[in-house]
Amino acid sequence: AGPCTVRVSKIEARCLTLHTLDDHPEAGRISFRAEDVPGGVSFRIRSRARASSYFNLMGYVLLGKAMQTRLWSRLIERAAHALSGELRGK
Repeated sequence: AGPCTVRVSKIEARCLTLHTLDDHPEAGRISFRAEDVPGGVSFRIRSRARASSYFNLMGYVLLGKAMQTRLWSRLIERAAHALSGELRGK
């Protein structure tokens, strides 16, 4: 749908945070975090973003929400597979 650039704004041992740049359809940040839990690891994605314009909000409502859900679900599935893990509590 066009450029979607981000900048890495924070790197910790188990967390990566990205901030959107001006040409991104959203304005905000997203963090990826892994935490030890009994019997495994929990991987979480926390988004704190909003549409950067009315046009982008309409795109998100019509197509973007489903696309993002699929995108982040696949990222988690692939991370689990790459680490020889399994998903629980989908």
